Amino acid sequence: MNLKNPSPSEVQEIIIHISTSYKPDFDQLKILARVINEEPSDIYPVICTRKQALDLLVERAAQTNSCEKLLENVELLLPSTQSNQFLKRPLEIKNAQEFGEIFEELINRIENIDLDEGSPVGANDFTEFETKLKVKAKFSPSMQSYAKLSKMENSVLQRTAKKLGFSKYPKIKKKVMRIYLNLLASYPSDQFTADQRYKILLNVLFEILSKDTQSIDEVEERLAGIIFDTTYDCLIFNE
Repeated sequence: MNLKNPSPSEVQEIIIHISTSYKPDFDQLKILARVINEEPSDIYPVICTRKQALDLLVERAAQTNSCEKLLENVELLLPSTQSNQFLKRPLEIKNAQEFGEIFEELINRIENIDLDEGSPVGANDFTEFETKLKVKAKFSPSMQSYAKLSKMENSVLQRTAKKLGFSKYPKIKKKVMRIYLNLLASYPSDQFTADQRYKILLNVLFEILSKDTQSIDEVEERLAGIIFDTTYDCLIFNE
């Protein structure tokens, strides 16, 4: 996700993430407004719903290139003011730790696989993510919805994993691209749908992992996040 200059669909993803994961009240929204150097009264009217206030807050953050700062402070400040989120914090850290272990193991194991080098089709043709999923890759509607949610969760895990010392994530996308390009020789896009190629790629990545890592809860969801983050960068599913 491009947090410095998010697209309209990415702004909506941020709103959904904050709304569903943190459910900020008006007092917390005021704090978040001031975090991005804005007065709450300059962003949303006194009489409005929490949803309207949150929508306007995130839109203002996008306009001022402050989305990254906003999300970082959501994660830092809201768990300390909401007991239910505070209880979830150890689980979030555990998930990020496992995510870091998964992608670092993938990086190391793919290094030992003999793969043909290649350049992705349309790698420089950056397309807005929602358009990419629907028009270019032609994923099914259900897969498009899953891809957007998976990509959003991946972005959160990435940031937390980086804070835990897992700094090699940028390398994984080029590794996944190489795997995908090699798969196209056996599963060409004119014979296999994007949904089918996604499942094949997911299975291949899963089989690369050790048995211990394969047994991690939600490992397939973590791999899906990596796949769709790579798709977001237009490295795969460009046919």
